[in-house]
Amino acid sequence: MDDHIKITYETLFELLRKEKSSADIHKVSPSFYTDVAHYIQEKMMIIEQGQHKLDLFSATERENVQQQLKNIHRILKEIYERREKKIMELALAKSITQSPLIDVTALLPEERELFEDAVHLFTQYRSKLLHNILLGKYPLATEQKTDTKIVRFLNPVPKFVGKELESYGPFQEDDIANLPLKIADILIKKGSVEEIREGDAEKKFI
Repeated sequence: MDDHIKITYETLFELLRKEKSSADIHKVSPSFYTDVAHYIQEKMMIIEQGQHKLDLFSATERENVQQQLKNIHRILKEIYERREKKIMELALAKSITQSPLIDVTALLPEERELFEDAVHLFTQYRSKLLHNILLGKYPLATEQKTDTKIVRFLNPVPKFVGKELESYGPFQEDDIANLPLKIADILIKKGSVEEIREGDAEKKFI
Protein backbone atom coordinates (compact mmCIF):
# COMPACT_ATOMS: atom_id res chain seq x y z
CA MET A 1 0.00 0.00 0.00
CA ASP A 2 1.67 3.22 -1.16
CA ASP A 3 1.49 6.51 0.75
CA HIS A 4 -0.85 8.14 -1.78
CA ILE A 5 -3.47 5.36 -1.75
CA LYS A 6 -6.65 6.35 0.08
CA ILE A 7 -7.95 3.99 2.76
CA THR A 8 -10.90 1.98 1.47
CA TYR A 9 -12.47 -1.37 2.27
CA GLU A 10 -10.68 -2.81 -0.78
CA THR A 11 -7.22 -1.50 0.20
CA LEU A 12 -7.63 -2.87 3.73
CA PHE A 13 -8.63 -6.26 2.34
CA GLU A 14 -5.59 -6.18 0.03
CA LEU A 15 -3.28 -5.34 2.94
CA LEU A 16 -4.64 -8.29 4.89
CA ARG A 17 -3.99 -10.54 1.88
CA LYS A 18 -0.38 -9.35 1.73
CA GLU A 19 0.15 -9.82 5.47
CA LYS A 20 -1.19 -13.37 5.15
CA SER A 21 0.97 -14.26 2.17
CA SER A 22 4.33 -13.05 3.52
CA ALA A 23 6.41 -13.64 6.62
CA ASP A 24 7.59 -10.05 6.39
CA ILE A 25 5.70 -7.00 7.59
CA HIS A 26 4.19 -5.12 4.68
CA LYS A 27 5.23 -1.47 4.46
CA VAL A 28 2.39 1.05 4.67
CA SER A 29 2.08 4.79 5.08
CA PRO A 30 3.44 6.11 8.42
CA SER A 31 0.01 7.68 8.97
CA PHE A 32 -1.80 4.37 8.39
CA TYR A 33 -3.45 4.12 11.81
CA THR A 34 -4.51 7.78 11.74
CA ASP A 35 -5.90 7.39 8.22
CA VAL A 36 -7.82 4.26 9.23
CA ALA A 37 -9.28 6.02 12.27
CA HIS A 38 -10.49 8.85 10.01
CA TYR A 39 -11.98 6.33 7.58
CA ILE A 40 -13.92 4.64 10.39
CA GLN A 41 -15.13 8.02 11.66
CA GLU A 42 -16.56 8.73 8.20
CA LYS A 43 -18.45 5.41 8.22
CA MET A 44 -19.79 6.08 11.71
CA MET A 45 -20.96 9.54 10.63
CA ILE A 46 -22.90 8.03 7.71
CA ILE A 47 -24.63 5.63 10.11
CA GLU A 48 -25.45 8.43 12.55
CA GLN A 49 -26.84 10.72 9.86
CA GLY A 50 -28.93 7.86 8.47
CA GLN A 51 -30.68 7.43 11.79
CA HIS A 52 -32.43 10.80 11.27
CA LYS A 53 -33.79 9.85 7.84
CA LEU A 54 -36.95 7.82 7.50
CA ASP A 55 -36.89 6.90 3.79
CA LEU A 56 -36.27 3.29 2.75
CA PHE A 57 -33.16 4.14 0.76
CA SER A 58 -31.44 5.71 3.79
CA ALA A 59 -32.35 2.76 5.99
CA THR A 60 -30.92 0.30 3.46
CA GLU A 61 -27.76 2.37 3.05
CA ARG A 62 -27.32 2.55 6.82
CA GLU A 63 -27.62 -1.22 7.14
CA ASN A 64 -25.07 -1.72 4.37
CA VAL A 65 -22.60 0.64 6.02
CA GLN A 66 -23.12 -1.03 9.41
CA GLN A 67 -22.32 -4.41 7.88
CA GLN A 68 -19.31 -2.97 6.09
CA LEU A 69 -18.06 -1.40 9.31
CA LYS A 70 -18.40 -4.76 11.05
CA ASN A 71 -16.30 -6.36 8.30
CA ILE A 72 -13.74 -3.54 8.51
CA HIS A 73 -13.36 -4.15 12.24
CA ARG A 74 -12.74 -7.84 11.58
CA ILE A 75 -10.17 -7.12 8.88
CA LEU A 76 -8.35 -4.51 10.97
CA LYS A 77 -8.21 -6.84 13.96
CA GLU A 78 -6.62 -9.57 11.84
CA ILE A 79 -4.17 -7.13 10.22
CA TYR A 80 -3.12 -5.89 13.65
CA GLU A 81 -2.72 -9.36 15.14
CA ARG A 82 -0.70 -10.65 12.18
CA ARG A 83 1.62 -7.64 12.31
CA GLU A 84 1.82 -7.92 16.10
CA LYS A 85 2.97 -11.55 15.84
CA LYS A 86 5.64 -10.60 13.30
CA ILE A 87 6.84 -7.76 15.54
CA MET A 88 7.21 -10.17 18.47
CA GLU A 89 9.23 -12.52 16.27
CA LEU A 90 11.50 -9.64 15.24
CA ALA A 91 11.89 -8.51 18.84
CA LEU A 92 12.80 -12.03 19.98
CA ALA A 93 15.35 -12.35 17.17
CA LYS A 94 16.85 -8.99 18.14
CA SER A 95 17.02 -10.00 21.80
CA ILE A 96 18.75 -13.29 21.01
CA THR A 97 21.21 -12.07 18.38
CA GLN A 98 21.60 -8.37 19.29
CA SER A 99 22.14 -7.99 15.55
CA PRO A 100 21.95 -4.49 14.04
CA LEU A 101 20.80 -6.14 10.81
CA ILE A 102 17.24 -6.83 12.02
CA ASP A 103 15.13 -4.92 9.48
CA VAL A 104 12.45 -2.83 11.14
CA THR A 105 11.99 -0.24 8.40
CA ALA A 106 8.45 -1.45 7.68
CA LEU A 107 7.27 -0.83 11.23
CA LEU A 108 4.90 2.04 11.86
CA PRO A 109 5.88 4.58 14.55
CA GLU A 110 3.39 3.02 17.00
CA GLU A 111 4.72 -0.45 16.18
CA ARG A 112 8.34 0.65 16.65
CA GLU A 113 7.51 1.50 20.26
CA LEU A 114 6.02 -1.96 20.75
CA PHE A 115 9.10 -3.55 19.15
CA GLU A 116 11.56 -1.65 21.37
CA ASP A 117 9.60 -2.40 24.53
CA ALA A 118 9.44 -6.09 23.61
CA VAL A 119 13.19 -6.24 22.91
CA HIS A 120 13.88 -4.67 26.28
CA LEU A 121 11.56 -7.09 28.07
CA PHE A 122 12.94 -10.18 26.31
CA THR A 123 16.52 -9.07 26.98
CA GLN A 124 15.80 -8.27 30.62
CA TYR A 125 14.28 -11.67 31.35
CA ARG A 126 16.93 -13.49 29.34
CA SER A 127 19.53 -11.84 31.58
CA LYS A 128 17.65 -12.47 34.82
CA LEU A 129 16.68 -16.06 34.11
CA LEU A 130 18.83 -17.82 31.51
CA HIS A 131 22.10 -16.00 32.21
CA ASN A 132 21.76 -16.49 35.95
CA ILE A 133 21.06 -20.19 35.50
CA LEU A 134 24.12 -20.56 33.27
CA LEU A 135 26.19 -18.94 36.02
CA GLY A 136 24.75 -21.33 38.60
CA LYS A 137 22.70 -18.60 40.28
CA TYR A 138 19.20 -19.08 41.59
CA PRO A 139 16.96 -17.39 38.96
CA LEU A 140 13.99 -16.45 41.16
CA ALA A 141 16.22 -14.45 43.49
CA THR A 142 16.69 -11.79 40.83
CA GLU A 143 12.92 -11.42 40.54
CA GLN A 144 12.37 -10.77 44.24
CA LYS A 145 10.68 -7.46 45.04
CA THR A 146 10.76 -5.52 48.29
CA ASP A 147 7.15 -6.45 49.04
CA THR A 148 7.67 -10.20 48.56
CA LYS A 149 9.91 -12.96 49.87
CA ILE A 150 11.01 -16.20 48.28
CA VAL A 151 10.56 -19.05 50.75
CA ARG A 152 11.04 -22.81 50.98
CA PHE A 153 8.36 -24.80 52.76
CA LEU A 154 9.67 -26.89 55.66
CA ASN A 155 6.49 -28.92 55.94
CA PRO A 156 3.19 -29.32 54.03
CA VAL A 157 0.80 -26.37 54.25
CA PRO A 158 -2.82 -26.68 53.07
CA LYS A 159 -4.46 -24.17 50.76
CA PHE A 160 -5.18 -20.83 52.47
CA VAL A 161 -6.67 -17.44 51.64
CA GLY A 162 -4.88 -14.08 51.93
CA LYS A 163 -6.15 -10.70 53.12
CA GLU A 164 -7.55 -9.83 49.67
CA LEU A 165 -9.22 -13.28 49.41
CA GLU A 166 -6.50 -14.51 47.04
CA SER A 167 -5.74 -18.24 47.24
CA TYR A 168 -2.34 -19.81 47.97
CA GLY A 169 -1.25 -23.43 47.96
CA PRO A 170 -1.51 -26.12 48.87
CA PHE A 171 2.25 -26.51 49.34
CA GLN A 172 4.40 -29.57 49.97
CA GLU A 173 7.71 -29.84 51.81
CA ASP A 174 10.58 -28.29 49.80
CA ASP A 175 8.20 -26.32 47.55
CA ILE A 176 9.52 -22.87 46.57
CA ALA A 177 7.18 -19.85 46.39
CA ASN A 178 7.39 -16.07 46.06
CA LEU A 179 4.89 -14.78 48.64
CA PRO A 180 3.72 -11.35 49.82
CA LEU A 181 5.94 -10.03 52.61
CA LYS A 182 3.33 -10.19 55.39
CA ILE A 183 2.25 -13.75 54.55
CA ALA A 184 5.85 -14.91 54.27
CA ASP A 185 6.73 -13.37 57.65
CA ILE A 186 3.75 -15.08 59.34
CA LEU A 187 4.78 -18.46 57.92
CA ILE A 188 8.40 -17.86 58.94
CA LYS A 189 7.33 -17.12 62.53
CA LYS A 190 5.24 -20.31 62.54
CA GLY A 191 8.26 -22.29 61.39
CA SER A 192 6.44 -23.41 58.26
CA VAL A 193 8.92 -21.86 55.82
CA GLU A 194 12.39 -20.40 55.61
CA GLU A 195 13.42 -17.44 53.50
CA ILE A 196 15.68 -18.08 50.54
CA ARG A 197 18.21 -15.36 49.79
CA GLU A 198 20.58 -15.07 46.85
CA GLY A 199 23.21 -17.77 47.07
CA ASP A 200 21.05 -19.97 49.30
CA ALA A 201 19.52 -22.10 46.53
CA GLU A 202 21.59 -25.09 47.60
CA LYS A 203 19.46 -25.33 50.78
CA LYS A 204 16.73 -26.83 48.66
CA PHE A 205 18.90 -29.88 48.12
CA ILE A 206 20.19 -30.40 51.70
